[in-house]
Amino acid sequence: MKKISIAIVLIFSVALQIKANHDVIVNHSNRSVTILANFISPAPIENAMFQAANLWNFSSGKNICKIPINGKMENYIIHFRLVVNQNPLCDTALNIITVIPDNHHFFKSERMFNNDGEEIVNKTVIVNDGKMIGISNSYQSDINVIAHAMGNVIGLLHKDTQKCCRFNDTYIEAFQLSESVSNLAMNSPGANLNTRKFTEIGETKLQYVAKANR
Repeated sequence: MKKISIAIVLIFSVALQIKANHDVIVNHSNRSVTILANFISPAPIENAMFQAANLWNFSSGKNICKIPINGKMENYIIHFRLVVNQNPLCDTALNIITVIPDNHHFFKSERMFNNDGEEIVNKTVIVNDGKMIGISNSYQSDINVIAHAMGNVIGLLHKDTQKCCRFNDTYIEAFQLSESVSNLAMNSPGANLNTRKFTEIGETKLQYVAKANR
C-alpha cells in the first residue's frame, strides 16, 4: 500500500516576480544593505501580517552578502525594514495582500509519486503578479506563508526557480538570500527590474574609486 505524503508547495511565476515592489538602500559607511517595503491588505489579517513582517525584521543583522569594492569582495550586513499598513502615500514601496477563496482556479493540486512510491500532493497556496499577493483563505493566518510571500516581492529568488519550496521550509530557507541581496545591492540589470528605488549612501565607495583613479 502506497504511503501518502502531503507537501504543500508555494508556486510563483518567475517571470512575474520581476515586478516585485521594494526599495534598496546600500550604505557603504556601515557596510549594510537594507530592503524596505510596505504591505497593506483589504482583508482583516493585519496581526498575521505584522508578525510575518517581523520575522524578516528580526533577522536583520544575521546574514551577509558580498559586494565587489575596488576589485575585492566585501561583506555587507543584510537588514530588512518591512512595515504593515503604513500610509500608502509615504515614500516606501507598496504591495497589496488579499485573501482568495480556496476553491479559486488559482489554487491547483498536483499528485505525483516519489522514488519510494509515496504519493505526493503538491498544492498551491499563494499566487502573485508582482505587487498583488493572493493567499488561499485557509492560510490567511499562517505567518510563515505570509512571510514567504513577502520574501518574493522584496526581490528574493527561490533556491528552486521552478517550484519554490516545500511547505515545511521556513520563510527564509527557501530563498537564495545572500545571492539575491548581493544582486540587489550591486544594482544589476535583473535587480533593477525588481527594485522601485535604489539608493547608495556613505562615502566609502567613492573613496575607493578616487584612490583607484589616482
